[in-house]
Amino acid sequence: MLLAGGGFLAACDSSSSSGATPTTPPTSSASSSAPSQLPHETLTFGVAGPKDEVDAYRQMASLFAPLNRRVTVKVKSWPNETVMMADLRSGAKPPDVFLAPRHDLLWLNQQQVIQPIDQLLDDRGVDFGDDYPRSTLTAFGLDNHLDCLPYGVEPSVIFYNKRLVKLGQVSADPPVPGQGWSLDQFAATARWAVSRHPQAAGAFVGPTLRGVAPFVLS
Repeated sequence: MLLAGGGFLAACDSSSSSGATPTTPPTSSASSSAPSQLPHETLTFGVAGPKDEVDAYRQMASLFAPLNRRVTVKVKSWPNETVMMADLRSGAKPPDVFLAPRHDLLWLNQQQVIQPIDQLLDDRGVDFGDDYPRSTLTAFGLDNHLDCLPYGVEPSVIFYNKRLVKLGQVSADPPVPGQGWSLDQFAATARWAVSRHPQAAGAFVGPTLRGVAPFVLS
């Protein structure tokens, strides 16, 4: 999740700076008479992960060029989320915007490392849903306030054994590789394979919280 510190925008997967004074929402007259070129601004963006992943974020930051803004984005990184959270818990100043795990949201909120952003974005007419239903976004907040935003959709991939599964022979609504499978398609395919290969066990989902989370949340 993508997060932002106090006084700045927040989103869910990490944390951001605290203690800043919230900006004053612009009035309609102020926004209509905004200068064509706004002052230069430097923002910090925090990520945790291996070097290759951090390098990709650095490239993204170097290409960030919003309209009518002169913004420089500097990336602050940690080797992993554990080190990042230990740094923040020790009192380190968070970046303006950062990625953090959803399970750290409660602590970040209680310590006022981040601030709710729903009203700030609503006041400025910003569409912050990114096509997510408002009800879905409530999972990224506390006390009916939006404290962070999902930074992306993590794809779920189904691997199947081509020697056991012949998708074109699955009679009822066969799944198509790369097009997504419904649960009904998944079950029908598993039944088809097991009925023709008695030695096959069917399907496997890792017995972890991450593995079962999609089924629980759905």
